[in-house]
Order: sequence, then structure tokens, then C-alpha cells
Amino acid sequence: MPRALSAWRGNYPELRVQLVEFRHTDDLIAAMEAGNADLAVGPTPPNWDGPTREIGIEEFVIVASSDADLPTESSRIRMADLAEHEWVHFTPQSGLSEILDHACEAAGFEPRVSVRTEQGPAAINLALTGLGLALVPGNNIPPWFEGAVLRPDPPVRRELSVYTRVRPDPITAAFVEAIADETLVTPPHILSRLNLAQ
Repeated sequence: MPRALSAWRGNYPELRVQLVEFRHTDDLIAAMEAGNADLAVGPTPPNWDGPTREIGIEEFVIVASSDADLPTESSRIRMADLAEHEWVHFTPQSGLSEILDHACEAAGFEPRVSVRTEQGPAAINLALTGLGLALVPGNNIPPWFEGAVLRPDPPVRRELSVYTRVRPDPITAAFVEAIADETLVTPPHILSRLNLAQ
């Protein structure tokens, strides 16, 4: 979003943006349905009847401290092999909590929680200090991150889009285009660490 906002403000410097963040996709969708925003960026809502513009597939990765007891010969790790590890989990109100729970459940275990937090960036910092593994969107990880970055097997992904309730006016449409053009759903520094450089 920062790059999209910067590009859009270059064309509309007189306009101001109010950015509202939600902990759960359901809250974001409810706010949009109530008419509380011009557009939303997040997981594509099921059965959304307004305009949508797909911006890409968000890749989730496992992060840990560099001295974590994890195999390093591959950028992939089986979720089933992580059942005995502790996890930096998310509060139940966070949508990221459900994503971790579903990934672990599909692998046949319930995550052992060492600490809970609200947001992905906080989980990354907690994992870096050795408090456990964290499953976070790859676009949350800064280029300077020195810990381990691994792709879970099976992969954990979700489609992201920008969506509106009605056909956007020209200024909002320009913002939609900026988001679609500038948003790095999975940044190059993560792709290269996962051996998926494009």
C-alpha cells in the first residue's frame, strides 16, 4: 500500500487518504457493506456483487530465528514436521489466527502457542527473538530480515483484490489502478529466498 499511495498522491497531491486497518476480513467486508469506505484491499470476498480487481496471490511463509532447529537444505518445510515446535500465534480476533489454525489442522496437529499477538509484523519480530515459529504473509517481511524464511508444504496462499461497492468514480478508479500496479503481493526479496525468483 505505501507504494500505491505514493504513486496516486503524485497525481492527486491535494487529496488526503484515511487508511483504516481491520484485524479480520469479516470486519473489512462488513465495513464495506455498510458504506464506510470507498474501497477495500484484502482477500477476495465470497459472493461479492460489486466491482473487484484481482491484485495477486499472497504467499504465506514460516519465519523463525536464524538459530531455530529447522532443516536448512531446502526452502520448503512440511507443516506436519512442525508439530512439536512452539508457535507465535495470533489473537482469536485476528484473521491470521484462522489461517495458522487451518494450516496446522490440515497437517494433523494443533499449534503449541508460546505467545499471541495481533499483527504479522509483531509476530515476525517475536519469532526472530526465538519465541517460536510464525506463519505470516511474505509481504510483511522486510528485506533486512535475518531469520529463517521457509515455504510451508503444502503452500498457504490467498487471493487478494481491491474491491468497491459500486463502479468507482475516476479518482477512486485511479487509486484502484495504482494499487493493482504498485502492490507487491510477494516481494522479490521473498521470492529469491524461496528460490522462486522471476
